[in-house]
Amino acid sequence: EDPLVLSITKKELYYLNETPIPKSQLRERLQIILKGRKDKSVYLKADRNLPYGIVVETMDVLNRSGVEALGMVTELRSEKGP
Repeated sequence: EDPLVLSITKKELYYLNETPIPKSQLRERLQIILKGRKDKSVYLKADRNLPYGIVVETMDVLNRSGVEALGMVTELRSEKGP
């Protein structure tokens, strides 16, 4: 199985892998997807400028959707600066 990556853009748009998902449908869609998977892990990739509360709220939705393991995807800064 390919890993599931949930991305949140700085404009608060949600993508599961490359598929856009309305925030209001996130929990329902994840529950459906996870039912058919052995690996119930999700990697969360959020824009660094998002308010912390948005990320925490999303983590709660993931937890309530049946996600068993949550990984955080980070981008390395270049050596030239931020």
